[in-house]
Amino acid sequence: MHMKPKNTRTENHMLAFAIGGEQTVARIRLALVAGLFAWPAFQLVLYRTINPDLLIGFSAVGVVAIVFYLLARHSRFHPWLSYVTSASDVTLVSAVLVAFMRFSNPLVAANSRVLWALYLLAIGISALRPRRGIVIMVTLIAIGEYFAIALYADLRWNLADSTFVAAGYNYFDWFSQAGRIILMGATGILTTVLVKRISYISRLAGTDSLTGIFNRTYFNLHLAEEIQRARRYRHPLSLAIVDIDNFKAINDTFGHDFGDKVLILITLRLKRGLRASDILFRHGGDELAVMMPETSAHAAHQVLTRIVETVHAIHLKDHSLSISIGIATWPADARNGSALIQVADDHLYTAKRGGRNCIVGSTVARGCPTMKSHSRPTGSLRRRMLDR
Repeated sequence: MHMKPKNTRTENHMLAFAIGGEQTVARIRLALVAGLFAWPAFQLVLYRTINPDLLIGFSAVGVVAIVFYLLARHSRFHPWLSYVTSASDVTLVSAVLVAFMRFSNPLVAANSRVLWALYLLAIGISALRPRRGIVIMVTLIAIGEYFAIALYADLRWNLADSTFVAAGYNYFDWFSQAGRIILMGATGILTTVLVKRISYISRLAGTDSLTGIFNRTYFNLHLAEEIQRARRYRHPLSLAIVDIDNFKAINDTFGHDFGDKVLILITLRLKRGLRASDILFRHGGDELAVMMPETSAHAAHQVLTRIVETVHAIHLKDHSLSISIGIATWPADARNGSALIQVADDHLYTAKRGGRNCIVGSTVARGCPTMKSHSRPTGSLRRRMLDR
């Protein structure tokens, strides 16, 4: 039985975070826009003059890049943000070409190898997003806008005129333009394949092969991000560490295959009992972790109590399963990720010593109430379970 991660939105979030994310794209965009100002700076040094319209146009592009950077840095992850910024990246390249066509030399806009290559860069950088649809969208927009610019320049001006050719660019011809458009399309296809492969590898790297839920690698990455978000918006964040009671004895008595089935079954019960906003991880061995954004300790306890009762109702081979849970909440229990994990682990240890089959947190009584067992293990199994 193999289960896929429950929250598709969270899966996309994981991929975006793993391969760079919107913040990385925003930083690259800022660097490229800063490089655009080398052109007016070159004009100023060489000709002792500068085109004010061109400078204003580049400044407007810079402002847009800064706004996108701030959005990527200070807002939650939203899939629509990647679509908007990706489309804007291509449009910014087109805006630069239009600026040259309007204020400098139209042949530069229609025949520049350097400026046209920015389209390829915009298509390539879209691979840092997790969706193939973004790459396809960027490719189509780039081809459409570039074709429109080249067509307008060809119809508006005689680009074969010696006035334009003297600028150091080759003659304008549609055979070369068709080659560029084909190359843009080929770049889009290759980038789409690359995104598909990266997404697949990212899923493998962040997913537990047995249960299909997120693994500890992604847990460590995501915990730091969730704490940062909780600090920014001043919302609580609860972390629960879940341990399967007597799991070693179960493995020793019934075999590891049976133990794997128990782990998968309890994982499935957790997934069904958790809310859409909660994220489940395999923390290691028989331990699972639940990250509960914008959730107080009391609310987390309510959600998890129902799951504890559901798990305890499961009977396998005349044995009733149970789990123990330790809860820690930011910022009441800890201020950073490692401390939060330690507090949750301490509470879990208290739950195990207090009788198992219960939940312990800072707002929960330290002594676990003993729930009536549906079956009572005997003999060697009971001794092994007590040793756990």
